[in-house]
Amino acid sequence: MLVQVPRSATRDAPVWAETDGGRVWQFLPGRGWLRLISLLAVVGIWQFLSATGVLPATRLASPVTIAHTAYTLVTTDSPTYGTLQASLLVSAERWGIGLCVGIAIAVLLAVASGLSRIGEYAFDPVLNAARSIPLLGLLPLFIVWFGIGDMPKILIVVLGALFPMYVNMFAGIRGVDPKLGELGRVLGLSRWELVRHVVLPGSLPSALTGRSGWWNAERWRGDGSSRSEQSQDDHHRHGGRE
Repeated sequence: MLVQVPRSATRDAPVWAETDGGRVWQFLPGRGWLRLISLLAVVGIWQFLSATGVLPATRLASPVTIAHTAYTLVTTDSPTYGTLQASLLVSAERWGIGLCVGIAIAVLLAVASGLSRIGEYAFDPVLNAARSIPLLGLLPLFIVWFGIGDMPKILIVVLGALFPMYVNMFAGIRGVDPKLGELGRVLGLSRWELVRHVVLPGSLPSALTGRSGWWNAERWRGDGSSRSEQSQDDHHRHGGRE
């Protein structure tokens, strides 16, 4: 049972307490930092096991080693890879281009498929078949077609954003209440105005929340693949210098 503790009974109010068999659990606002205790304990045990040799560095590096390596990557300008922040900016630019292109194509295809039976028969079977292909399996093919450059990396991110966005957008368009379309036609809206003012806003909840977890996983996996390819590209371009 949840009961409210009076404001005068605590410094942080309001406080909700759960009473169960004489035990009282108080959840106080502003005490979220207490949740870090277990995380810090795990990191401390990890460092202790690494320092005592129980956890060899060949199997898992210690937190101190990881922090030192990260600091080195940030402050050292490698002739092969540059600095960490420069590489992150390159990845962010590539990811942003691929994301925008993928979303734009997905929205156009979803509108064409969702509002037209001809568009559905033309695009939906192909896209549903293509989205079952692993992105990592397409990477070697893209390298053969486009070489080692930015194009294969951007295409991987484009596909990682396109397929989940299309599936959710298509489902959202088909899920729009038909009465809204009838109301728009009564008000004299053209077909384009119906799409802009009724169909697209009505499909946004499904498009943005339907499978956001899988969407993010696909995009990050695609960008991770492109970063791996970029590392090999830089290594070969600089003659393997470290």
